[in-house]
Amino acid sequence: MLLASKIPGMFKASTARFFKDTLPELINIDAISIPSELVFHVPGVPRGMIEKALWYVDHQETHVWVVKTTDDRDGFYLLRKDHKTGYKKISQKLVEMYEHATQGVKDRRIKDLEHLCDVCGALHFVCDADEEWGVPSCELNPAALDCQQCKGFKSVGICSHVLALNHILKHINLRREIMEIGKSSRKKTGPQGGHGGNNKTVPPALTRAEMREDDSSDEELYRLLEEGARGK
Repeated sequence: MLLASKIPGMFKASTARFFKDTLPELINIDAISIPSELVFHVPGVPRGMIEKALWYVDHQETHVWVVKTTDDRDGFYLLRKDHKTGYKKISQKLVEMYEHATQGVKDRRIKDLEHLCDVCGALHFVCDADEEWGVPSCELNPAALDCQQCKGFKSVGICSHVLALNHILKHINLRREIMEIGKSSRKKTGPQGGHGGNNKTVPPALTRAEMREDDSSDEELYRLLEEGARGK
């Protein structure tokens, strides 16, 4: 297919011409075919991912660390929920060892190769998306954040780390989102409804619906929603 569609006949020349003309032409064609804009989006976020994100929200004092990037923006390190370093909370020491490793420098506090692997696998870094490439659009990522070393984010375009940071930065309210999962508008039922579901009939128009008094579960609901609105 390569011979027939992209560079037909150009492989039949001499070795000198191959390196002089054919190979540069193939590289140029390949570069042109790379998309310059992401045109896909995340259609939905599973409940389990939101619940994991809320775990990071609840443990942000011990598992989230704010740093300044090279362009003076905020970046965020998150200590993974499951890791092998033994650290109970994120610290400057752990972040420095991780950053040195990403720069190809062995920190003097690294004990051995196993320790190095544990440190490298303990943190995720979340920051603003690259201005040129961006990230997949997702209604629960309005801040357009990127989780750079997260295989989950690279696979599906969203992850619990990005969700947690959007919540902490008050762009979304995950507590409200998780309460609304599975809820849908009430279907009409009864002889004229035709949708099944339950046996309750639709009340006549302009009929005041019965109201119930708030109970302790409602108070807890309001408390959680208020916490979510404050990034908690």
